[in-house]
Amino acid sequence: MYLKYLMGLLSTLSLFTLCAKKSFSTPYPPIQIRSQTCEVASQFVSNIEQPKTKQYSAIDFSKQLKIKTSGSKITAQFTPQNLSKQFLKLDELAQSLGYKSFDWVNYVVEDPHGIKDHQGESLSTPYNDPPAGGYEYGAADNYPFYWDIEPCQNCHSRHNAKHPRNHQRFSLTFEDNPSDYRLKNGESVIFVTHLVGRKTRKSPQDNFQWDILSTFSWELTNTSAGVGKVTLLSTSPQILKPSPSMLTQIKRDGGNFSSYKSC
Repeated sequence: MYLKYLMGLLSTLSLFTLCAKKSFSTPYPPIQIRSQTCEVASQFVSNIEQPKTKQYSAIDFSKQLKIKTSGSKITAQFTPQNLSKQFLKLDELAQSLGYKSFDWVNYVVEDPHGIKDHQGESLSTPYNDPPAGGYEYGAADNYPFYWDIEPCQNCHSRHNAKHPRNHQRFSLTFEDNPSDYRLKNGESVIFVTHLVGRKTRKSPQDNFQWDILSTFSWELTNTSAGVGKVTLLSTSPQILKPSPSMLTQIKRDGGNFSSYKSC
């Protein structure tokens, strides 16, 4: 959703255009995922009940995730299978694990030039992509999830979590096509994307709670010709240890770690 497109000099500042809701491009410097100790991370590890259905108890979420990059586009698809290689229905799997549904939560952790939200306020890293309400160039709902989970004013239907390109019976898709003309040689925008299990809220006033099931990081750079390029950086939990500020942001958004294998 972090898709910033230069649409010409429509303002004295940088201008961006949204291509896909959660496909907002943001300018970011070279990625440097900061290491963090087990002690800090352990404060946010949730004690999730084990699945009652043995059929789903051995699922490795990271291995069920396929990630592809092409030019400035990245696509991740979660298509779970059981030990017999049979495809599993997303809704049934989510329910068996105690979740309302599976979703994506995307963060920008490095941004050399910055970007503004829909109110014109500059965002500080790490920030949710898209932020609550969206960017100056594209609206979003007020929840931390990549795709909109509720209808919202000026939000694009393509960016709704239930859109068939995003959610099907057996697969869940993350897709972004970011761009930022301001990126110079050596600069990059760094993203950390989570596959999460979203829980049911007890009341509309409560924040959504969600567990991180799998994580990958990627970056946006510009080639010497000024063309955007996306690169997958890592899918390793041990490399993706979040910084204290990232852990704080995740907790504020309602997130928890279902597992943390770096210790």
